[in-house]
Amino acid sequence: LAGTAKSRFSAKDYSDHMALVRAYEGWKDAEREGSAYEYCWRNFLSAQTLQAIHSLRKQFSFILKEAGLVDTDSSINNKLSHNQSLVRAVICSGLFPGIASVVGDIHVI
Repeated sequence: LAGTAKSRFSAKDYSDHMALVRAYEGWKDAEREGSAYEYCWRNFLSAQTLQAIHSLRKQFSFILKEAGLVDTDSSINNKLSHNQSLVRAVICSGLFPGIASVVGDIHVI
């Protein structure tokens, strides 16, 4: 059952990183609806781990804003966050420095 839940998050791209992003986004949606506990239970996820990821995201966002690398308005920074090709490219760039570069003025968290 846990494998089935994981495969739903992986979709067709077989990416563990994108599966984690989808699991986190689903948890945030469930949290807004007041059903985060059920979401975690149903999908074999750890609420503590997701909360830790949320905390790390907030810390990372703060550091990027303090460094002047992103705008203080999060809606501007995240306008391309649903572009999966771009998100995969950013992940790839982070895993393999020098494999990709940013062209233009693109802000993504």
